[in-house]
Amino acid sequence: MKSFIVFVYVFMCFVITAQTEDAHLWTGVGVTSSLNNKVELGYKTQTRFYQNVSALRVYFNQARVSYKVTKGVKVSMDYRFSRKKKKYSYFATENRFTFNATYGYKIKQIGTKFTVRARYQTAFDRLKTVNNIPPNINNKLRIKFTARYKYKDFKRVQPYVSYEWFKTLSELQDEFSIAQRFYVGLFVDLPYKNELKIGYIYQKNSGEVIELRHIYMIQYTYSLGKLFNGE
Repeated sequence: MKSFIVFVYVFMCFVITAQTEDAHLWTGVGVTSSLNNKVELGYKTQTRFYQNVSALRVYFNQARVSYKVTKGVKVSMDYRFSRKKKKYSYFATENRFTFNATYGYKIKQIGTKFTVRARYQTAFDRLKTVNNIPPNINNKLRIKFTARYKYKDFKRVQPYVSYEWFKTLSELQDEFSIAQRFYVGLFVDLPYKNELKIGYIYQKNSGEVIELRHIYMIQYTYSLGKLFNGE
């Protein structure tokens, strides 16, 4: 019995010490536009802070093009150029391509649109081997479910909730194998084609060490509208 109690105590100490917890802040601005009824373009820049919002972790620029396949179905591609802070306090360059397929369905009776998005992303620091060091390539698969509510008498503010699952396909050091995100927030439709997205994200990274992140996010976007008429 004593051996069992000792085992439980040691195990609990390991579980407790094998977790880290941190607060993050994401802030950014962006612009969107549509070429016609099917093709949309977007650009955003963002800064991300960590260590209880005391240090810059990432800043990036990202461009997107999306295509409406049919009603409710879209495919899109993003390119992101970012600088990420590494453990030795220097910033490293990362390029990332993401390929997305999205399906959305709106239930008018309850004023809610449900969306599921499948994403494959590949990130790399360079294309060639340098000094016998191969490129650092990180591939992930991500699935995201979202519910967005629009009240017919007050359409300016739309609450949303999301769940996202990550799976790392590359074997990298200092990289989680599986992660989950839980989102809650608001889309605020401001006058003159301005939009504000405010949210909280709870992220759990599962690896050798369990990492918990409390992410607070605010993103401003301006819409240029449709540049051309027709299809």
